[in-house]
Amino acid sequence: NTVSVIAIDEDTREVREIAAISDVEGIPTQLPPVLGGEGGLWLGMIQSKADSAYSCARIDLQTGEVKRFFESSENVSWLMDCPGRGALCFEALSESEEKDTLLEIFTLDVASGERAPVFKTTIPGEAKLPFIAAEPDGVRFACVTEKDGALYLVLFDADSLEEKPLDESVKQTGYVTWMGDAPAVAAVVETEQDGTVEESVGFLSIDIGTGKTTFEALDIDFDGTDTDALLMMLQPSMSPDGRFAAVTVPATEGRPRSLALWDSQAGGKPVYLTLPPKIEKPQVDSTQDVLPETADEGAEAAE
Repeated sequence: NTVSVIAIDEDTREVREIAAISDVEGIPTQLPPVLGGEGGLWLGMIQSKADSAYSCARIDLQTGEVKRFFESSENVSWLMDCPGRGALCFEALSESEEKDTLLEIFTLDVASGERAPVFKTTIPGEAKLPFIAAEPDGVRFACVTEKDGALYLVLFDADSLEEKPLDESVKQTGYVTWMGDAPAVAAVVETEQDGTVEESVGFLSIDIGTGKTTFEALDIDFDGTDTDALLMMLQPSMSPDGRFAAVTVPATEGRPRSLALWDSQAGGKPVYLTLPPKIEKPQVDSTQDVLPETADEGAEAAE
């Protein structure tokens, strides 16, 4: 398989392929690319089809040159942008005999590809990787781990590690982010209303001091199917100060596709902002590199 990196000219809407990465088994869609210095773009956790080894890649957006970094058949590396520390590289090392998760964190020079170690830690149990959240200053981190059939939120830094058990009502977890002063986890939670037990999808926020959890269900039609895909989709975009979070949620019977927006400091339920109707993507002819120019043409061709 081949992964293509394309650019669309903002003025002419010309579509141009910048680079192609061949021999790819897959790239996790839950890992956003990281912008590098001097016109570079980084992709993490790329698995080779030939030998199943993982690597990260830097694409030069000017020349299309692709360079592989941190290639390993045993360890898995991925990347994150952190406001307080810049680009970070995470590397999950091969499992220990106790099945704990060995993790090392580096700062990454996005221009040269050189890494500098920050710290290494052992997370008890099987960590739900690559879902790790970084506090805005890049000092503390959070992830979910499973140990002896129970789920825990793990808070860790260079000097300490703390496990906070999640309630048994939490059935499945996904993306982890840092909202305001607390980590939050996309989760499927079992709730009871009017004597009826049902599962809801939303975000579980955890008070670092007390360990108290607060679950905010999203207005999503959820029937228990495609849970993994749904949790992968719930990747909040955060304001630079970490206060406001926004995530796209699918349409329901009574509400169109929307942007759920909430204030992590004020609390309360999210506000749903209606998004424009989703339009089918164009079937671009291989000989045509330009999208439709007029609004009428574009209405049927471009999302």
